[in-house]
Amino acid sequence: MTRGFRVDMRFNAKGGHAFGIRTTPAPITREWPGIVKKWLQNNGVLAQ
Repeated sequence: MTRGFRVDMRFNAKGGHAFGIRTTPAPITREWPGIVKKWLQNNGVLAQ
């Protein structure tokens, strides 16, 4: 079923799976919350 959301797929060399959003030495843990927020805004889920 199509929902009309654009996909944003990213692959990261480090960070693992299910790390939550706690900050660790891996850069992705600092970048991930902002990436998700921007994706949600671009898809109209969150206000700009």
